[in-house]
Amino acid sequence: MELLRIVHDDNCFKTSLTNHEVLRLLNENDSAVNYIRINIDESSSHPTSNAALLLEVGRAIANPDLTKLTNLGVYFNDYGSNHGSRIHEALLLFRNIAKNRCLQSLKLEFSAGDVNRIPGFLEVLKSFIAGNSTLKSLDVTTRLVMPVKGVDILMEALQRRDLPLEKIRFCQIGQSGVGCMTTFFSHHPDVAPQKLLLERNWVQDQGCESLSKTICNENVQLEELHMRYEGIEVAGLELISAALASRGEPLQRLVLEHNPGIWDDKGLIAIAEAFQESPNLIPDKLGLASNRIGPNGLRSFGQVLLKRRSPLESLHLNNNRIYDASLMDFLMALHRKPQKTPKILDLSGNNIERGGVLQILALLRRQECSLEQLEMNYVIDDDLATDRTTRSLTRVGWDSIASVLCDARDIPATYFASNHTITKFGSATDRSGQFFPFRRHPHNIRLYLAMNSLEDKRKVAMMKVVYAHFAGNFCLDLFEDMSPSLII
Repeated sequence: MELLRIVHDDNCFKTSLTNHEVLRLLNENDSAVNYIRINIDESSSHPTSNAALLLEVGRAIANPDLTKLTNLGVYFNDYGSNHGSRIHEALLLFRNIAKNRCLQSLKLEFSAGDVNRIPGFLEVLKSFIAGNSTLKSLDVTTRLVMPVKGVDILMEALQRRDLPLEKIRFCQIGQSGVGCMTTFFSHHPDVAPQKLLLERNWVQDQGCESLSKTICNENVQLEELHMRYEGIEVAGLELISAALASRGEPLQRLVLEHNPGIWDDKGLIAIAEAFQESPNLIPDKLGLASNRIGPNGLRSFGQVLLKRRSPLESLHLNNNRIYDASLMDFLMALHRKPQKTPKILDLSGNNIERGGVLQILALLRRQECSLEQLEMNYVIDDDLATDRTTRSLTRVGWDSIASVLCDARDIPATYFASNHTITKFGSATDRSGQFFPFRRHPHNIRLYLAMNSLEDKRKVAMMKVVYAHFAGNFCLDLFEDMSPSLII
């Protein structure tokens, strides 16, 4: 057995320590480990697990002084082999781990093996999930579709808990498993999670009917819904959208990614139509990445956004089929009401060229524009834009952005016409697709974005005036209410 991914002090430091080193680390009373992954593995390419070692690991994790260990992952590989022994080892492990009163997140991964064996493991874990009062998040992932019996066992464990979990993620429980889960939550809304993440369960349109009933249930306190690779077509999107539009309160976040119903724009148009009469029920954080969204869907959805009382917190449209023409239609609609621009807008991975970028810069010049973070790729014309060999902005491109962030024509223009809201502008990539970090931005761009991060926009404007129009030694008496330490 190998114990992997030992994380110190919230930094993603991963290592493959020996079992002895891991145990020594866990047994240190001042250990700062906050994540550990345990492999229960019978495959020939990995060391064989054994009951004695797992018993020792469980006791170490149960150490009451190990207060920072909040996340645990258990990886079952080749679990069809020597099944009875593996069940016994899991039982020994979780009997001891149950004594840990700091654990908040549990991730279970089932790799190669007989899926019909999974319910046996879940039966062992049922009392642990039901009895651990500190547990807030459960993530169950299988390589092949889990039998419905396994979902039944998990639902029974949730019903026995005193407090509902905050977050549940299911990957590969199948359409029948999703139906079982949503029906259970409809009948037992008090145990439904606040955040529900579904991935690769192939819900399709048939599974959307039961899911929409759960969404409509006013007693289900659902705040976030994520659906990735679920094979949802237009009919399913219509059901989900209608359910969301009929709720008393909007979801905080909705993520619909890699679903074919949105690919030809009909799905996004259906979503827009569902919210025509209730645009304020559109979730504040919306993820529509990787759906091949085209011009018609984007145009229809943009018109609905203009009807909202307040802008979206975030809109992720990355990796779609958005070209200059469709983006300009969307942005021109926002240009009429710039205060309705989403605070975070992700357009990366699209084919945005000169016209689209010019329209973005024009929108950023509007004082009412609420955009704070913009993600986009620098694939734009040579005169404005990029060195196409590196896909990074040329000096001309950066100068155009700098003039938006700090209009240096004169003091009134700097104070009143500069953009003082946007705090992040990315993301450039090289030919290999590697991300250019923020520190690769020119110094003046980084400085302007740092200034914009201050909440007091009056102070931001004054700082830009000083930076753009006063050089060398001068008297700061005119700016006496501003800390000199900020004028650097």
